[in-house]
Formats: sequence, C-alpha cells, structure tokens
Amino acid sequence: MIKQYLSLFFTLLFINSSHSQDVRAETSISTSQSKVSISKKGKTFQLTDEDGKIVISDIDTLYQQKRSDFIFVQKKGLWGVVSSYGNILIPINFNKTERLYNEFWTVTKNQKKGIYSITKGEILPVEFDDIEFSQSYNEEFIVIKDHKKGVFNYLGKEIIPINYDQIKKKKDLLILSKNSKTNYFLNNKIISDSLDLDKSFEIYGDYISDTKTFYVFYKDKKFGIIDNKSTVIIQPKYDNIEYRRVIENSKNENFLVVKKENLCGMIDLNEKEIIPFKYQNIEIITPNFAVLTINNLKHFYNFRTKKLNNNFDFEKFDMYSGQFTRLKKGDKETLVSNNDFSTLLFPFMYEDISENNNLFVVKLNSKYGLVDKNNKVLIPIIYEQLYISCNTVIAQINNKYGILSLENKILMPFEYPSIVGYSEKTEVTQKDYKTKTYDCNLICIENCN
Repeated sequence: MIKQYLSLFFTLLFINSSHSQDVRAETSISTSQSKVSISKKGKTFQLTDEDGKIVISDIDTLYQQKRSDFIFVQKKGLWGVVSSYGNILIPINFNKTERLYNEFWTVTKNQKKGIYSITKGEILPVEFDDIEFSQSYNEEFIVIKDHKKGVFNYLGKEIIPINYDQIKKKKDLLILSKNSKTNYFLNNKIISDSLDLDKSFEIYGDYISDTKTFYVFYKDKKFGIIDNKSTVIIQPKYDNIEYRRVIENSKNENFLVVKKENLCGMIDLNEKEIIPFKYQNIEIITPNFAVLTINNLKHFYNFRTKKLNNNFDFEKFDMYSGQFTRLKKGDKETLVSNNDFSTLLFPFMYEDISENNNLFVVKLNSKYGLVDKNNKVLIPIIYEQLYISCNTVIAQINNKYGILSLENKILMPFEYPSIVGYSEKTEVTQKDYKTKTYDCNLICIENCN
C-alpha cells in the first residue's frame, strides 16, 4: 500500500537532488506510461520493475517529459538516460545529455562532447570540442577538435580527417576549407576541382525523390557538369555554362547555354545541340523564343520552328508589357507583339513609344502625338507633352495645357498653366493658379466656383 502511494505521489512531482516537491506535471514520472516504478529509499530513489526488483538504485534526481519513453536520471551529479522499461540507453556518466536528431544524442563531460545512439550505444567518444549534425551526405557529424574540423558518419567512422579549418553544409555536399584552398565532399568523395555553387541547379522528376542536383565544375580553365553522385555528366570543355529551365504546360525543358571559343550555343544534358555555336549571346525570353546576338545585332529565335527571324534586327529590347516588347536600334525604337515576335508594329522611326489600350503615344523630333496600331496619326505629333488619362488626351503646346478627345477634338482649350490627370479625376490649374477638379466626363466636382 505504501509503495503504491509513493508511485502515485511521484507521478505528480518533479524530484530534484534536494528533494523539493514543486509540482511539475509536464516533466513528471508517469507509471501508467512506464514499466518501471519509483520508490524512495532514504534520501535517494530507485527504479523497480513490476516484480519489485531494483533496476537502478541511489538516484539523486530523475524526471520524464510528457509522452516520452525516456527517463532522465542523475546519480552523484552525473546524468544518463533510461528507457521506460528500465534499460540504460545512455550511461549515467555525463554532465549533460541532449537529444540531437532522432536516435542520436550529444553527451558532455568535462566540457568535451561525444555522440550516443539509443539503439547502437556510443558512436563518438567524449573527446570533441563541439559537434554539429548534418544531412548533406547521409547522416554525419561535423566535429571540432583542437580548432580543426572533420566529419564522421552515423556509424562513427571517420570520412573526412580532422584537419580542415572550416567545413560548411550546402545541400548535397560539404565545403571543405584548408590553407585558403577549398575542396568539396560529394557522394563520399573529396573533389578538388572547383565547383561554381551559384550555378548549381535541380532537375525535377515525377516525385520529390526523383530530384537531382547538378553542379558546374571548373578544371583546367574549362567548365563541365557533375551530378550529386559525383558522376561527370559533361566533360570540362566549355568556356562558360549557364543553366536555363523553360516551363510550358507544366513540362520542364532543361537547357544549357554554353560558350566555346567565344561563341554561344545551346545544348541539353546529353549534349544534343539545340542552337548551333555561332552566336555572341543567347537570352531565353519565353518557352518558345530566345534572342540571339550575331554581329552585334539581335534576332528572335523560334524554338518550335528552329528558325532565326532575319526580317529585322535590333540592338536592345525590353519586354515592358504582357502584350508588347520594345525594340531599340540606334536612337529609334518600335514595338513587336509578344505572341510571335515576327512583325514590327512600326518601322524604327520613333524616339519613344508608350501603349495605352492599343493606342500609342509616340515621340518624333522631340514632339509627341498619338497613333493607332496601323501607324495612322490620330493626334498630330506637335505637342511638347502628351498622355492619355480618363479616356481623354492631356497635352501641352507653347507651355500651355489643354485636353483633347481621342478623335482630336478640343475639349478644354490650351490656356492652363497645368493639368494633371489621374485614373478617376483631372486637376486643372486655372489662370489665377487655383485648382479645379473634374471627373472623367470633365464635370467639375471640387472648387467649382
């Protein structure tokens, strides 16, 4: 009866070395979860099994976290971990025990650290200054000893000697630094070739597990590709490699823009040629189109037809809207539709073009006007400023502002110091410099007197 009372009593208490009885329900021993019971003997405690046999005696302190199978036990100032069935998982011999990852625990004694597994026992002896867990390769431990770093695997086998100044984790690999030189640990191999980690890329399969990482590496002044198994996919023979992913209808197309003998081409990971090596630059702009530079001039290339558009060329481009791309050549510009990039909207004749609902404000000889998509002039190109607002045209001529309709009818005479258009209103500065506000129908709505 007394024994049952004690078991129930200590279910509700956190028991420390001074035997304080502060209630700590979240860290109490719960005999309903455990095959061992607690009993008190003098100033210490003991764990007993269901038959009353002592499993561990002379315990100073012990506690169990809620819904945990582990009992933390302290004897003579040292800690260990016991299972709820009374099995010693970590010997009661350490200043500190701390769970690191899954089955692995860090143990500390005299300011040195080691690793224990609750299923395998000691993995690393207590002799390291610090230990960091990593999953860059499999499950490994980056250790520090005497200011040097090394790596052991999850079985405690040394896989990287403890002689590196720095070891950093990076997805599938470890970056190893020593004497200002960098090596890489990839798929259980130390690679001395330089990797350009900024150019690494992933190719996805149907499942997450199908994802593969690829790395651009540098050897003998040339670039190649290796995968995350450290298998060479493309031998180092290119002057530069840039990965490009094109996505169309949820399908990934993976390309490499490569440079060889100062000319660019495009290949796939099997080195099948997609675009021949004769261009100064290749820029992919949509799933179906690229911009290729040859003789310092740019052309559109169609991936579907595998043809280069030689009908026109340009020096710069800007995909400034979802509908049009702006092309520049010299000091002139035009637009091309983003649907097929095949036909110029206008000749290269304007200094500036901006589009608004298929109407185009154009600049010619430093003057502005309005044209339609057929280059028909709707408002003469004679104004110092011009823009569309509230479906009307605000313009300036001879330093005076007025408002025109889209059909070039004067709606407000050119006699105002300033007119500013917004999406739903227009503010007109009067000759006396007071401002009236109009709606989009040019009906005064503020300061009308």
